[in-house]
Amino acid sequence: MLLVSLFDALFNVYNWLLVARFLLSWVPNVDYYHPVVKFLHKATDPVVRLFRGIIPPYGNIDFSPIILFFSAAFSVPSFTRAADSACDDVLKKECKPNWIKNSC
Repeated sequence: MLLVSLFDALFNVYNWLLVARFLLSWVPNVDYYHPVVKFLHKATDPVVRLFRGIIPPYGNIDFSPIILFFSAAFSVPSFTRAADSACDDVLKKECKPNWIKNSC
């Protein structure tokens, strides 16, 4: 449960980093040497590069972060739900009293 919650929290932080990067791609005079902008690019570049190979930038707008955002928004919640239910099943089996375990 704790691991699933931690993963979900990290995913939410990463989503906000992707949103910030996508919004920065719309700003015409971005200082790419600013520490915050450098951090955003360093944190998101490895994953965004994978999607940039599939969808190249269109003009000055890079759609790869938004495609990554939407694909992660659909896949990660289903993963966390599945992991959460698996954890619940494991906990229910371990928390049953001995007389219930023996009868099953």
